[in-house]
Amino acid sequence: MGAATTTEAVLRIVLSYSKTGPARYLGHLDLLRTFQRAVRRAGLPIAYSKGFNPHPRMMFASPLPVGAAGLGELAAMDLAEHTDPRALAGRLNSALPGGVCVNEAWVAPLARGTFGAEITSVWSVRVAAPEETPPGAVDWQSALAGLLGAAELRVERSGGKVRDVRDRLLGLSVEEECGREAVIEMVLLQKDELSAKPLDVVCALEKRVGPLKVVSLERRAVTADSAQSGGGGRLSESPAANARDASRASDAKSRARGGE
Repeated sequence: MGAATTTEAVLRIVLSYSKTGPARYLGHLDLLRTFQRAVRRAGLPIAYSKGFNPHPRMMFASPLPVGAAGLGELAAMDLAEHTDPRALAGRLNSALPGGVCVNEAWVAPLARGTFGAEITSVWSVRVAAPEETPPGAVDWQSALAGLLGAAELRVERSGGKVRDVRDRLLGLSVEEECGREAVIEMVLLQKDELSAKPLDVVCALEKRVGPLKVVSLERRAVTADSAQSGGGGRLSESPAANARDASRASDAKSRARGGE
């Protein structure tokens, strides 16, 4: 291994990036390899883990499901040399493929647990009722209100375990209605490795309105709690993050905690 693989990390940079277009179909491991190749092509001084099989020190918050677009995803990388975040973003973008773009980059505390114990996501999910459904037949507002008023949201996870993720559902609203389709905003929480997922909400919604087809999934913003990062506060969004979506996530979390 060369010097770059043995030098200690001196800087951690968090990236806000988007994954759109054909890149939506990159799985998490493919996305990781895409960033690793871009780092090499850009000649960035990435730090490596220790041990017999060193690997680039890169971390991603809450991977997207295949096929979903992301407008404000979070990743972090440790560097072996001090590097200007803006310059790093530009060098990465010159080496990344179409559909993957670094929006911003900023310095974060160099410590374990960069993204903390809680990750909040703001989703925009377009769903459609069957073609034979008359326009206006689905009362989306009432159905969402019912979900928010429910005491439980039980879902099946790996191994057949049934978990209640109602407290991970922070907010629901109808953004747009068009015929038999609706765009639903979902504010969802991942905490202690348990999360509510967009498809959990869609499945619960189907029990109230009937069969639905997911037309598109788009995650507009991700905010991450930095309570375990040593940052002493929030490492949620970049200095110029999408204020509307970040504010909605924060407001939804505050309302949920107020009801505990």
